Amino acid sequence: MKKRNGQYGTHDHGHNHKNSNSCFGGCGCSDDSSLNNEEREMDRKGHPNDNSGEESCHGHCHHGSCREGGHGCDHEDDQFDELELEEQIIQLKSDVRSLTDKLMRALAEIQNGKRIADKEKADALKYGVSKFAKDILVIRDTLKLALVNADESNPIVEGVKKVLDIFDKTIDNHGVKPVASEGVKFDPNLHQAIMEVESDLDAGMVVQVMQDGFMIDDRLLRPAMVTVSKGKN
Repeated sequence: MKKRNGQYGTHDHGHNHKNSNSCFGGCGCSDDSSLNNEEREMDRKGHPNDNSGEESCHGHCHHGSCREGGHGCDHEDDQFDELELEEQIIQLKSDVRSLTDKLMRALAEIQNGKRIADKEKADALKYGVSKFAKDILVIRDTLKLALVNADESNPIVEGVKKVLDIFDKTIDNHGVKPVASEGVKFDPNLHQAIMEVESDLDAGMVVQVMQDGFMIDDRLLRPAMVTVSKGKN
């Protein structure tokens, strides 16, 4: 049957189209008239899950993503910057307190060390000659013993007395002074008792000095060797 032109249209590659609205056989026509409304809407809007047109702040915002196009996360970043800055300030204040405490301790140790050094220096000046002074006291003991047993008529005795006097003045210039002993109450810090004897003195009084004791400044160099009274009969 011969069909009239106009009732049925004829496609260029042999397919018949009714009213030019549909393509039978899936010929792949690209004519926009063959697309239905849904397809045209999808072509216009794109894929429904496509968010390429929206701006996101994934990876930048700490509280999720900003879905509003063109809006960033500067407010959240500012808040976190302030918190981080506050934590740093607290840590710095703690560090300052710790360093200040260490500095004050170091200064105190330096001052203590200086005081100790000054005292040791002063002691060295005062007592540095202690051993030497103690050794030369043996010479004095010998001179004094010679005078005790010497004959007063011997002219040498006067010379020994002068030597002994010069000796005492010399050691006195270096802070070495004799301990008061004879006729005083026995003091265990200054005296060394070698025996107790009967005497007219009260008990505990020094009766006789057998060997003189000496001080060097305020320190005992050598105790005096003495006899101590038992008391009156």
